[in-house]
Amino acid sequence: MNTELKENIEDKQKDKILKEKINKLTLKQKRALKEIVENPQSDLRPLLLRAGYSPSSASNPKMILNEKSFSEILDIIGLNDLFLARQLKKGLTNASKPVIYEGEITGEYPDYHAKHKYLETALKVKGHLTSINQTNILAQDFDIEIINEPMTKPEIPFEKIKTP
Repeated sequence: MNTELKENIEDKQKDKILKEKINKLTLKQKRALKEIVENPQSDLRPLLLRAGYSPSSASNPKMILNEKSFSEILDIIGLNDLFLARQLKKGLTNASKPVIYEGEITGEYPDYHAKHKYLETALKVKGHLTSINQTNILAQDFDIEIINEPMTKPEIPFEKIKTP
């Protein structure tokens, strides 16, 4: 059997399983799935609100997305942990912006803002980013806590500043 035919059969089997799983979802879950698939870049809370979830449920999307039936569907359509991890790694290593000179792309440079967002997402997924102002990282035998506080100007008495 050639690979194209084999892939076609596998796709049909996946489609059948997917339809069966979707039929088992509640109406709210079906609407949420539709919203997520149609708006993959959007924040989950508004999508879940539009799907009919209460504000308290929408504020905790992990609870909804981790339901077994919902999680299985996300896996079938390819939004599984391995895919997400690969996309995250790709973003951390490859995010770049083009260098344009006289209207032509002549090279590229690292997009540090995008890399920062990917890193922030990775830290959140791994549970290391507990709030905007605190990051906890366990590195072998060391527990590192980074607290981000706004810098203040040091108080320097003007009489101690020497001028030439």
